[in-house]
Amino acid sequence: MTTRDEAERLLSSLSDDDLVEIDSNGNVYAVGKAPQLGAGKPIAGISDQKGEYGSQP
Repeated sequence: MTTRDEAERLLSSLSDDDLVEIDSNGNVYAVGKAPQLGAGKPIAGISDQKGEYGSQP
């Protein structure tokens, strides 16, 4: 999890209109800086009951 000091440092370096990404472990990243998910890995909070979003061959 991102510490308070790390989060404050990140947020103070961004402009008011910039977005942040928060991963399932509570780590905060500037948009586009978060590690990419591997193909086929589930995204926390997303349900795929119909199997529509599985990894493509």
